[in-house]
Amino acid sequence: MLLRRSPSRKQAEAELAASREALRGLNEKLAQRVEAQAQERDRIWNLSGDLLSVADTGGVLLSINPAWSATLGWSAGELVGKHGGWLVHPDDRERSQAELAGLLKGRQTRHLENRIACKDGSYRILSWLAVLDRGLIYAAGRDITDLKEAQEQLGALRWQLADASRRATLGAMTASIAHEIRQPLAAIATNARAGLRWLTKPDGGVKEAQAALDRIDTEVSRANEVIAGIRAMFGKDASDMRAVDVIPLVAEVLALTQGEFDAHQIVMRNDMKDGLPQVRAAPVQLQQVMLNLIMNAVEAMSGITGRERRLTVASGLDEEDNVVISIADTGSGVDASHLQRIFEPFFTTKSKGMGLGLAISRSIVEAHGGRLEASAREMEGSAFRVVLPSTAR
Repeated sequence: MLLRRSPSRKQAEAELAASREALRGLNEKLAQRVEAQAQERDRIWNLSGDLLSVADTGGVLLSINPAWSATLGWSAGELVGKHGGWLVHPDDRERSQAELAGLLKGRQTRHLENRIACKDGSYRILSWLAVLDRGLIYAAGRDITDLKEAQEQLGALRWQLADASRRATLGAMTASIAHEIRQPLAAIATNARAGLRWLTKPDGGVKEAQAALDRIDTEVSRANEVIAGIRAMFGKDASDMRAVDVIPLVAEVLALTQGEFDAHQIVMRNDMKDGLPQVRAAPVQLQQVMLNLIMNAVEAMSGITGRERRLTVASGLDEEDNVVISIADTGSGVDASHLQRIFEPFFTTKSKGMGLGLAISRSIVEAHGGRLEASAREMEGSAFRVVLPSTAR
């Protein structure tokens, strides 16, 4: 006797068959999507201008894309299976190794810049992004050599333009100062000679000599007024004086001079402390002082070899609760015999210097109620301190 399938069983089998067919279709679509995504990844891998790589946690390259050959000249066979560290410029290896150690601790690498060797012996500057995932390091390096060179050229041109403008301004100012001072000095000399002549006359001439001395005294006062006027040019402008936070003010100057640090391979250490009280200052004038001190430090280190070129900018409070900004370098330093003279107008140790930068800087700081100090460091270089009264006093 044949058993008939119940309608409910037939329906269940039909639904099961339909489900299997739908699952088969879904699997096919999923496989197609995976294949499409794999092809997209392959296209990106092969066409990307960035250097893409996969490495193990020891730094051994497991896979690289064609951009490595296009940018550096190395083939995959020459690099895969080898540690990538030997490609890094010797001066960048310690920093790159430290970044790798941080990456293995779970910190993502962002914008690590180092120099990577080309097959022809030259180096290219790469900016790296890297992440650790399931025991493998995935990295992407962008060639920024041309960009860095363009930035350096732009920075050099900007600095040359600023330097030319500064020299022209100082030259015109020097001529103006010389003209203003020459007149009272000439009058003083003339009256001094006249007084001497009256005093040497046989019949005397005391009254006339006294009158000449009075005129000398007048001209001395005039010369002092000229000098006071010149100092006022670089003094405080009451309309621009306000409470200022020195942290962002100095940060802007450091950002402006970053190109100079890179061009001269100077390591910049920023030890500015948060939470300092504000100072009352004209921001632009105070930034001019900082810029002058920093550029002097860059020039002092530009010819240094055999040791690290390092600029340290720090801040703090002294025993009187004054805000202190210090700038220390590892440059050629200042001769101890010159420490008391470097702030004098027209005194310079530079072959092409005018001797006005530090004199003007000191005038600006003193006009703010502070002081500018210099000292020779024990081992190398020099240090300058800008001391300003805080608004909290």
